[in-house]
Amino acid sequence: MISEKKIRELMLDALEKVRDADQASKDWALNESTIVLGAGSPMDSIAFTFFVTEFEEKMENETRQQFTLNLEELYGNRDAAKVRLSVDELARHIAGKHDSKEAESQSN
Repeated sequence: MISEKKIRELMLDALEKVRDADQASKDWALNESTIVLGAGSPMDSIAFTFFVTEFEEKMENETRQQFTLNLEELYGNRDAAKVRLSVDELARHIAGKHDSKEAESQSN
């Protein structure tokens, strides 16, 4: 089981790697309220793709399980233009989903 705190840490590590890879991104403030998806995110689509790849890899290394960040799950039926997720919100979502999967696998 991976904690919400650890998920946040992995996300911030991935964001830091993205920021450090691009000279124009050096001014990003990285913390729990950093917007990773939606209006206000410091990332363009290429940086976001790099972030997702880095984060998925970190999650897989930490949990030793395949991990895929499913964007449809994140915003469901909401208008994609209205989606706005911070590091904290995304970590809570992933931790809740991961806990549900753990409970499901233990009951089988």
